[in-house]
Amino acid sequence: MGAALLSTRPSGVAACEAAAYLHNLVTKPARPVPVAVRDGRHRRAQPGRRLLRPSGLLPLDVRAVDRLDVTSPVWTLCDLAYVLSDAGLAQAIATADRLRLATLS
Repeated sequence: MGAALLSTRPSGVAACEAAAYLHNLVTKPARPVPVAVRDGRHRRAQPGRRLLRPSGLLPLDVRAVDRLDVTSPVWTLCDLAYVLSDAGLAQAIATADRLRLATLS
């Protein structure tokens, strides 16, 4: 996962399932690794990564986990709403709450 992010530095951020894995919200890492590119520059696709170009990703939406830039837990949960089942999303939200990464209030 680190190689996919390093190849997009300084603007690449682990997103969606990859961020969820790094935040310990899911147990399986994503393949290919979803990487959000913040600067909007065109980058060529490479094996092992899936480029995302989110609009509105701000510096406050990015955290460092194990020295890798990842989307914040709340942003990550919003991303997961598009790719997980309802039960999977509910489990990820409960895990985020238990780990105090996000609160349900």
